[in-house]
Amino acid sequence: MKKKITIVDKDLNQLVVVADCSSALYQDRGTKLGEQNLLSDTAVTFKVYDGTAQVAVMMADILQVPTKQGTMADIWPTSTSPLPDKQLAINYLCTRNAERQMLCDKDPKDSVAMVLPITTHLYIDSIKVENAYKRRGIATGMLDFAVSLALPETIGLFCANEDAEMKAMLKALKFAQSPLKAQNMPWKEKFFYYKRLKYPSIHRADDATYNVMKQMTLSDYQLLIPEEESKYN
Repeated sequence: MKKKITIVDKDLNQLVVVADCSSALYQDRGTKLGEQNLLSDTAVTFKVYDGTAQVAVMMADILQVPTKQGTMADIWPTSTSPLPDKQLAINYLCTRNAERQMLCDKDPKDSVAMVLPITTHLYIDSIKVENAYKRRGIATGMLDFAVSLALPETIGLFCANEDAEMKAMLKALKFAQSPLKAQNMPWKEKFFYYKRLKYPSIHRADDATYNVMKQMTLSDYQLLIPEEESKYN
């Protein structure tokens, strides 16, 4: 299935974004890494075209995961037992949902607060924008399109410390850095960054994501990124 939209970049040029989707349901979870604790996975490739020339691409997954308490071994891989980046993100999101459910259960007076047994999350595998098209809001446009398709609870991705452009964009969009670190490439330290778009009314005071986020709408999500902060857009 393909969907497309037209966006206007910062130079007022019209570009076409095409999303190519493919879905998979997992009934026998746990058979292999990358699919454990996963109910469904819609892989989406976003491509941006200026005329017939492809100028940007983003690889993403729309994940549906259960609210499930994990163990430290699930979340923190070791050098002898590394886990794929996406599997780490899935385990982390399951556990975070379970933590939030326990907080809601502690306050029965608040009937609004709840964590659904199944939640949807947008996982970004990679974003690449051609050099001539950076600083033009194209990466943000792809993210906006992905959010409109998935309506996720959170957006998350791994970012390497040396990727200054990506880190600047995440800072501008108010993503929170988690303590979760990828181990599949020990020579390239990568941390998991995520942004919660939907919030129940109960939260922990030390929850960093709450302090930098609010109940978001799609119009709130699109932020202008100062050029001095990021070359990515």
